[in-house]
This record gives sequence, C-alpha cells and structure tokens, in this order.
Amino acid sequence: MVTDPEGAAESGRAAVDIFRELDNMAGEARAHRELGYARWVNRDYAGALEANLKALWIHRHLGYRRAEAGDASNIAQVYRGTGDYDSALRWAEEAVRIDHELGDELAQVFRTNTVANIHRERGDLQAALSLHLKSLSTCADLGIKNLRASQHLNCGRLCLSLAAPEEALEHFSSAARLSQDTGYTRDEGYALMGAGVCLEQGGDPSDAAENYRRAVELMEKACEDSGLPEDLSGKAEALSLLGAVLHYSLDRQAEAFNAYVAAAATYRKLKDLGRLRKVLMNLAGLRWKMEVSEDSARHYEEALDLAREHGEQEHKAAALASLSVVYRDLGRPRESIRSGKQAIELLRGLDDPQAEAYVLTSVAESHHALGHHSSALSYLKRSLRLRQRIGDKGGEIGALHDLARVYESLEDTDHARDASEEATSKEVALKEVVRTSSTVERRG
Repeated sequence: MVTDPEGAAESGRAAVDIFRELDNMAGEARAHRELGYARWVNRDYAGALEANLKALWIHRHLGYRRAEAGDASNIAQVYRGTGDYDSALRWAEEAVRIDHELGDELAQVFRTNTVANIHRERGDLQAALSLHLKSLSTCADLGIKNLRASQHLNCGRLCLSLAAPEEALEHFSSAARLSQDTGYTRDEGYALMGAGVCLEQGGDPSDAAENYRRAVELMEKACEDSGLPEDLSGKAEALSLLGAVLHYSLDRQAEAFNAYVAAAATYRKLKDLGRLRKVLMNLAGLRWKMEVSEDSARHYEEALDLAREHGEQEHKAAALASLSVVYRDLGRPRESIRSGKQAIELLRGLDDPQAEAYVLTSVAESHHALGHHSSALSYLKRSLRLRQRIGDKGGEIGALHDLARVYESLEDTDHARDASEEATSKEVALKEVVRTSSTVERRG
C-alpha cells in the first residue's frame, strides 16, 4: 500500500471482481473499503472517494447500518484531506447520527471527535471545544479512563488556543492523573507538556521546567516501549520546551544548551526539518547570548539553508536578520551588511515594518563600523521613518540617539545636537505617559 500504491489498487480491484463473481456483496464492499484506504493513504482523494461511496451504497443496500456509519466517516476523512470542510462536516455528522440511532455510545465518541477536529481545522475552536467536552462527559459515564484522558488533552489544547490557560491547566492535570492510573505513558507525557505551557504563561517557569523534565523521561520510556517515531518526536518536543524555558525564563544556559542539542539531534534523526530549523534558531540565539558567536553563526546558517530549501520567506528573513548582528560581532561587517540587506528586502515583501526597522538599524551600525557614515545615516533615517509610522516610541528614541552618534563621527555638531535634543525630549514625554498610565491604573 505504501511502497507500491498502484499494485495495492490493482489487488483491490481484483478482489472486487472476485467477490462480484461470487455474488458476495458484503465481501465486495469490504474490498471497496480497503481500496479506498489504499487510495487515501497515497492521497488519491478522487479514487478514495469513489471506492468509499461504492462501499457505502452496498452497505446501505444490505442494511448494514454500522458499516454504513464507518463508510460515512471514511468519506468525511477524504473530504477533510481535500480541504472541503463543509462536505467533511456533513458526512462526519451523518456517521454520528447513525451511531446515535444504533445506541453505540463509544462509536459516537470517536465520530464526534472527528466532527470536533474538522471544526478546529476550519477555525471554529469554540465549537470544537464544546464537542470534546460532550465526549468527555460520555467517557466519564462509560467509565473509560484512557479515553477520558484523551478528551482532557483535546480540551486542554483548545483552551490554550482560546487563551484560557487556567482552564487548560485543569484539563492537562486531569489527563496526567488519568494517564498515570492507566499506564498510558505517552498521554501522561503530552499532558505534562501542556501543563508546562500553562504554567509558563501563568508566570511559573520553574514548575514548567519540572513538568518538561518529567515529560522527557516519560516520552523516552514510551519510545523504548513502542519504538514509534511519534513518541521520539514527542520526546524532542519536550526537550525543545525545556530548552526554551531554561533559556528565556530561567537563564540556565548550560542546561538549555544540552536540551536544545538533544532535541536537534532527534529532529535530524526523524528528518523533521521544520522543527529542526526552529530549534537551531533558538540554539543559535543561546550561543550568541553565551558569547560563542562562531557557533551562533553556524546554527543560524544551517537554519537559513533549511528555510531556503523549503521556500519559507519569513524564516529566511529571521535567520538573515540574526546573522546580520552575529557577523558584525565576529568582525565581519561586510557580510553583516549583505545579510541585513537581504533580510530587509524579504521583510518589505512580508509587510513587517517593525522587524524591517530593527534590521535597518543593524545595517546602519555595520556601515558605521566600516566608516561609511553617509550610508549609516541613510539607513537610520529609514528606520526612524518606519518607527514613526508604526508608533514605536522607544525605537524612535533609540534611532535618534544613533543618528546623533553618526553625526558626531562626521563632526556635524549642529545635526548631532538636534538629534540628541529631540531624543531627550521624546524620552521625557514617554516617561510622563508611562507615569500617568501607571497612576490611572493604581487609582482604578
């Protein structure tokens, strides 16, 4: 089915013909269903739809309602694969309706999950959450702990997406307890990762890190038990989360470095290049913070190569912007300017004026280091205009101070004084706005 899709399809068609000769309609429907699955696995959605519809028609003719529900669910998955969510939803709800008629509550849970996932993919997160909560209630009534844990995980993830971390934490904590009771190591690991994210958002990075550490151990055990790449990917995800909280919130650089390196090695093994690129960017930023600029540049360069390979313009721009800074730290201002210019061009196309202003300032600094004062002024003025346009008061003040410094290098004292005085004036005004806002908040 995977290595020879046409061979699989040919075998499926042959089975259909034999069952038809034998006048075995149930067997023919089963063969159509297998053929549909083979087509679906290989993303031949038209072929998969045709085969599953034939299976549905036969089961409907025979009055096999349970099988008909399965066919409707399979058709929903085919439409889901094509991105036709309206059709997918219609067929998935038909499957739920049949299961309800048959009184099969367990099947209803699984089919309702499919409906919820379709709502989530089309962007209606509240509808998805409502359905998962309904399934959670059914699982509780049926006393099925492992399915309750799965539903808590689904609800937790949706609550996080809906910016409700406290509710999400309750679901993840419940999922972790239930998974521990049932021995579902994988689910417990994912539940602890989710709880860690909630704790980070709630301002408790230390407890978040402990959750991630435990999740790494659990996912490693899941890998040893199953050997599945999904569990290995889960371990890498836990390592990435651990590295990030140690890096950005707890400033434990050596531990963060070890976690990032382990995560990167795992993603390389899995050939998961998208997640590898993200870890490399974090690792590069950490090495720059640790003042190991050569390593930082190497990781940013690898991340840039991956972004180029996959045509990811936003990620290319981020890597190039970072390299502009790191190359300057390494005493390579010309490479810094070249990377910065490429980043600016990409950011202009992405309509990201804040990032563009930042890189313009970086390029100006590299020009200034080379003694190209006129070029430095030009880039700083562009940065200043962008910051004024988007209302970046702090950045505007910084750009004015930078302008004053370049004017001083040119011995243009009048312009240097004007820029410096304007920066000071805006700084005073900004502090007054902050002070006034703080006073109003306290009174409120």
